[in-house]
Amino acid sequence: MARVAIGQGGEEGEVRASVTQMAEVAAAVANGGELMKPTLVEKVIDPDGRVSDELDPEVQSEVMSEETAAALADMMTSVVAEGTAAGLSVPGATFAGKTGTAEIDIEQDIAQPWFIAFAPVEDPEVAIAVTTDPCAGCFGGEVAGPIATAVMSEILSG
Repeated sequence: MARVAIGQGGEEGEVRASVTQMAEVAAAVANGGELMKPTLVEKVIDPDGRVSDELDPEVQSEVMSEETAAALADMMTSVVAEGTAAGLSVPGATFAGKTGTAEIDIEQDIAQPWFIAFAPVEDPEVAIAVTTDPCAGCFGGEVAGPIATAVMSEILSG
């Protein structure tokens, strides 16, 4: 699984994470601190339209307390309401998100844009993480955020 920069620091101190790992972070906050086994498929539908297999969420471990998860969810909701992701929206749902802009090359202003989120805040159904290729002068809320909200909007409208 490919990992890309998510934090600041030189090669020795660089923090790397996969998109799946960051989606798990968003999901753990949404799930009150429980880290769930990642699931990309909710159900399987056969050619006749019958549900042939439904998957039940599986808890891997508790990675933070419920109180910590609630505090992080409040902070992530503020990021969307009045912070670095204030221009983003998911029609018909409140959502929580966190932007990230990992500095890759400070001299050339190259960064790795990130955005993690979950929605709806009241009863989470989807958690997502998006990153793109490193780019000059870019920020997570401007580049990765719109991709994440478009995907969440599509999932929640379906």
